Amino acid sequence: MKKTIITLTVVCLLANWSILWAGEKPQTPAAAPATESEPQFDLSLLGTWVGVNGDKARFREQHQLDTPFSGGLERFWWAGQINKGLTFEMDGRALYEGDYGFNLNLIKKDVGSIKFKADTYRHYYDGTVADSSFTPLIADDVARQLYTTRSLYSVEGVLALPDMPKLTLGYERRGRDGNQNLPWGGWVRQTPPGNNWILWNNPLSRELDYTSDRIYFGVDHTIGGFDIRLRQEWEKFDGTQYHMEPGYYTDGTYVFNRFYNSFLDHTLWTTRFDATKRLLQDKLILHLGYVYQNTDNNNNYDVDARTPAGAVHDSEHSINFNDNTHDGTLGRHVGTANLTYHPSDDMTFFGGLNYTYGDADSAAVRNEEGSGASGNDGNPLTNEEVWRFHTDTIEQSVSESLRATFSQLPKTRVTLSADFEQSNIDYDWNATIWTAGLAGESTTGQGDWLWDADTDYRKANYGINLRSDPWKFLGVNLKYKFKQVSADVNEDADWASKKPGDPEYEPAATTNMYYPGRIEGWDKATHITSLTFDIKPVRYVTVRPVLEWETSEYDFNDELYGNHETANFNRYGYGVALDFQIANWTTLTLNY
Repeated sequence: MKKTIITLTVVCLLANWSILWAGEKPQTPAAAPATESEPQFDLSLLGTWVGVNGDKARFREQHQLDTPFSGGLERFWWAGQINKGLTFEMDGRALYEGDYGFNLNLIKKDVGSIKFKADTYRHYYDGTVADSSFTPLIADDVARQLYTTRSLYSVEGVLALPDMPKLTLGYERRGRDGNQNLPWGGWVRQTPPGNNWILWNNPLSRELDYTSDRIYFGVDHTIGGFDIRLRQEWEKFDGTQYHMEPGYYTDGTYVFNRFYNSFLDHTLWTTRFDATKRLLQDKLILHLGYVYQNTDNNNNYDVDARTPAGAVHDSEHSINFNDNTHDGTLGRHVGTANLTYHPSDDMTFFGGLNYTYGDADSAAVRNEEGSGASGNDGNPLTNEEVWRFHTDTIEQSVSESLRATFSQLPKTRVTLSADFEQSNIDYDWNATIWTAGLAGESTTGQGDWLWDADTDYRKANYGINLRSDPWKFLGVNLKYKFKQVSADVNEDADWASKKPGDPEYEPAATTNMYYPGRIEGWDKATHITSLTFDIKPVRYVTVRPVLEWETSEYDFNDELYGNHETANFNRYGYGVALDFQIANWTTLTLNY
């Protein structure tokens, strides 16, 4: 098993200037409301240098931190009064590279507000070569820096007249554009028997361009002591995805390329209802909620196989598609109820219940032209094989949450948590396949496949978090979490017509073919522990050692062969951080 060691060094220089023309400077400028006083201003500059000894691409993806340099205007904040009753709040950032944000909020007392927001940043992916058990692997050894640029632009207006329902109307546009990793290690096939293996090279990446537009309208009002919120949303999503898979023989012969293009079109309607009631002098808070979502999908995709010279390739099970569609609807109902109880300032209890019901129905058509599975008639306008799929999925789940927080002990805070979920997913799938005569479009029945799988899932999470500051020079933070996920898969005696090429085809079957499934059930248990110290040997220096440990055990049963297998996973980490407060406005941070 390959092990990767990452050594990180961070040098951080933070500069902060604040100007207050009237009144006291707020301790937390971001949270301070705009008032009718003179303007308030806050500015922070940041410079960071990161050195990584090990897998830089893995570090970049896990920590979303580019190397070696980052910095710029970490944050600015400005709030003040434009004229009587009209105030403003403004904040933003501008960091190298491609990380920008801006917010502006105009507030009119007893009338409402208008908010503007613009935000863009990069999300990084690991594009290094993945391990593969097949040798040799024809691969691109260049560790490419893959990322998508994510953006959000929005405007929201609020009308809040005294003693009247508060009305909210907003619009936002989200985007994602760039290259994402596809980190599989290779794909192999031997066709016909005796030939060399065909392997996809690695790494692969996918180009994507997503945009979504959302309009929402909300009403907030208090009725009979209940704080009521109603919200209606409409969202339109459009996107494209593209990637290429090069294929080689093991002797290095460049065989062909597969080109995948997907065109995504989703429309989403969402209705939300929330009600909150405060009881026992605000010590007990009751919250009820309901969400209904309906999604319509109208997707299209295309696949073409070409030789390196650009000609149509139709052997070695290459795939060429004509028009392919994947449409469907999804309806989901979610109900929530929770209670929060504050018997005293140093004690809090929380209990929550959630129920979800979802029904998804989809249909797809795949038209193959020039497939190695059925030959090629030389006419790209005809289909040699036609697949029609239909899927119906019903999901039901119930989840429970419990929280308790105690701070009676001096300088100590303890949080206990427990989360449970029980869910069932009933998955029904069928496919009808025709093979067309090579002379034209006459279809011959090739076979029908059916599959019905009913799966029960159970999840449980337990956690404890202890934070203690016994002395001014020492703070301790201990976290422990136990997670367990298990599932039981039940399949009916489904059948398919006798058809070679079925992944679970049994040549001895004369009438029906049974789908026994691959995994009957599994169980995964994980323990995660972390320990952090804040040590201050002197006033302007802080040392933070960190220890982490995680272990998992994964058990699963193979229904086909009756096997029971177990896998184990262990991870540990350690590090230390040093903070040097050089001056009131400058802090130097070193991380390992």
